[in-house]
Amino acid sequence: MVTLLAWIAAGLAGSAAGLARPASAATGDREACNRSMANPNAGIPACTRLLNEERNPEVIPGLYNNRGVAKVQAGDHRGAVEDFTNALNRNPSFLDALRNRGIAWQMLGDYERAIADLTQALRLDPRSAATLNARGAALLSKEEYDRAITDFTAAIAREPTFFRAFANRGLAHLAKRQLDRALDDFNTLIRLQPNEPIGYENRAALLIDRGEFDEAVADYNAAIRLRPRHWPAYSQRGEAWRLKGEVQRALADHDRAIELGHAPEAYTNRALVFKQTGQLDKALADCDEALLHNPRYALALANRGDILRLRGDLGRALDDLTRAVALNPRSPIALTFRGDAHRQAGQPDRALADYDEALRIVPDFVAAYTGRGLAREQQGETALARENYERAMSLSPDRDAALARPAQALAHERIAALVSLQAEKARNAARAAEAQTVEASARRASATQAAEDAREARVRAEAEAAARGRAESEARAEFEARTKAEARAEALSRIQSADQARKTALAEAAQARAAAEEAVKAAAQARIAAEADVTLRAEREAAARAELMAQVAASNTALATARAEAERARLAENAARKSADAAEIRARAAEAEAKKELQQLKAKLAETPKPPVATDPGRRVALVVGNGAYRDFSPLANPKRDAQAVADAFKRLGFQTVIAQSDLDRNGLLKVLRAFEDEVENADWAVIYYAGHGLEVAGMNYLIPVDASLKADRDVQDEAVTVERVLSATERARKLRLIVLDACRDNPFIPRMRRLMATRSIGQGLAKMEPEGGTLVAFAARDRQVAQDGMGAHSPFAASFLKNIMEPGLEINMLFRRVRDEVYAATDRKQEPFTYGSLPGEAFYFRTR
Repeated sequence: MVTLLAWIAAGLAGSAAGLARPASAATGDREACNRSMANPNAGIPACTRLLNEERNPEVIPGLYNNRGVAKVQAGDHRGAVEDFTNALNRNPSFLDALRNRGIAWQMLGDYERAIADLTQALRLDPRSAATLNARGAALLSKEEYDRAITDFTAAIAREPTFFRAFANRGLAHLAKRQLDRALDDFNTLIRLQPNEPIGYENRAALLIDRGEFDEAVADYNAAIRLRPRHWPAYSQRGEAWRLKGEVQRALADHDRAIELGHAPEAYTNRALVFKQTGQLDKALADCDEALLHNPRYALALANRGDILRLRGDLGRALDDLTRAVALNPRSPIALTFRGDAHRQAGQPDRALADYDEALRIVPDFVAAYTGRGLAREQQGETALARENYERAMSLSPDRDAALARPAQALAHERIAALVSLQAEKARNAARAAEAQTVEASARRASATQAAEDAREARVRAEAEAAARGRAESEARAEFEARTKAEARAEALSRIQSADQARKTALAEAAQARAAAEEAVKAAAQARIAAEADVTLRAEREAAARAELMAQVAASNTALATARAEAERARLAENAARKSADAAEIRARAAEAEAKKELQQLKAKLAETPKPPVATDPGRRVALVVGNGAYRDFSPLANPKRDAQAVADAFKRLGFQTVIAQSDLDRNGLLKVLRAFEDEVENADWAVIYYAGHGLEVAGMNYLIPVDASLKADRDVQDEAVTVERVLSATERARKLRLIVLDACRDNPFIPRMRRLMATRSIGQGLAKMEPEGGTLVAFAARDRQVAQDGMGAHSPFAASFLKNIMEPGLEINMLFRRVRDEVYAATDRKQEPFTYGSLPGEAFYFRTR
């Protein structure tokens, strides 16, 4: 990940020019207070002494302001706010103090108070470019980018060469995705300050966002030429190489950054290279190392969580990602990675909540759109999934390119899969339509058969009616013929009985006629029934034909629709297949290239001889201080003897440099710390042993020089030396940084100290510490406990420490555990030594054999 650098809080102003010079003040204190910004360690006590002596109310506000500036430089921002407030209470229109307090509030993260103070300062001096820049920086930190840009532009209008305003305005434009405007500002910054690396580094970060990796590398080269040992430039150039696909160069730069700085950012960036090349174990180890140096580094937690997700360890992944979000709730990277973990755990609703929050913060974050599409697809909402994929594809891949480009590749792949799925559904619909057509054809054939049956029935009915009509005619003709024949025969043969025969014939004729009429009636009824049956069958045939025609029309319409849909699906499938084929070709080419690079790397590693196991601890330097001859308190018997014995032991153990001092005042202690820092520059081990008085005030630990009087609680910061200052003297050691403090003795000055600052507590012993990774701090007694000076030649802690450092093969962590057990037993469980911090993975021995 590339980090942008800014001048956020430039513009602190001291008041040396208007500071009066009272005759009662020493010339040295006046000069030191005037130069408090350049030398805060000397300026703070000098200003304090002048404040204690000064009686002129017009001078006092300037003294408070100068001491506040020194405290800002020393990192005591709350103490600085108190001093600036004291200055303003005595002079409400003190412009420098008002602006300085605004900057101190900003450094504390209280942007509202910072903006209020800086706005009031602008009312007093509306044309101050420095104040406009400071207020713009507070607005930038508060993410009010438009207002910040307005202030930076006004500052530039008042002072066209104010390069800090150009740097900050470029950051504001970049936050708004106004890359061209940001680039103009960074170009102007480089033109105004060509020898300042920050301009090149910021412009390079912007060029990476635009995908211009060669140009970014050129800018990082320029920054490295200006500052060859500046580790961030190497680490960020490594990111440019990684995004350009040159993995070996990326690893070389990250290795160099780690060698120079051991910074968590450098370890995290190297982890990204290992993650990209599939070396997840190495990536995880680098994230662990980054968090060892800074347990609250949110980006390292987020990347470790994503690596654990890729390894399938979802429980630990979600723990890391939730911590990362808690540390930086506005990080789209942490939110998107946690969304991926929720989705992989089968929790799409939680995943969608994280993706939505990431997009609320950064509306064009490509990876969140792709993740949201995958979650929607997991829920079965393919239409919404495709909308998110298409949105991811529509955005520029240059912003957050390391995440955007893989996310767009995945979105493209899922769109192709969804198109194939849609085509398959269309083919299934076409097959269903064809089945419906076949069924309709079957129904049509059945209706046709029914109509044919009806026609045959009608023909049969008509034939039967005709037959009955013929039978009736034949019966009538037969009847008439028989009647005539009988009458003629009777007339010829029996004239005598004509009347009787005629009567008989008439009676028979009457009976025949009645029978014929009955037959005619029956035939008529049969014909009527046959005609009714024929009509009914005809109506049924007509209805069947109408239904058949409607079904045929519907099936033809469905078939046409299905064929059109199938054609569209076929075209979409062909397009998707072509796109997928192209993507597969590119993927195979990339895979082949990656395999080639991996083989080259393996070959190179195979050629490189393995380094021998190192037994030499390297260059070891030590500073040993024993303070016992306190001027205002009863002396301590053992610290000087303890310190001399420890110094002699370090020399016997082969330490190349051992600086041994005793009974140092404050200036002497600071001087020897600065001298020791020069020795640490090229050292592997840096060890500081201190025996004497120590004190904790408001959670801050101090070592007490022999000239301290400590009449009031506020005197501690001016007359004592913070343990943080001691820690800083060891920070450039390459391997081991060890501070041993036999400084928890029962302090005689606590009962007599006046409490002038009600908000500050004073405790027995020292307060617990959290040093950075690679540093170990050993207390003779754990926090809030008091150590014993002892009745013998050495204190109980010193005696045990001296004994155990001379034992061969005793690793340093085990050494302090043994010291703890021995002192705990020797003091009847009243004193328990304790260590704080952690060391790197290798083993450390005072004496190997």
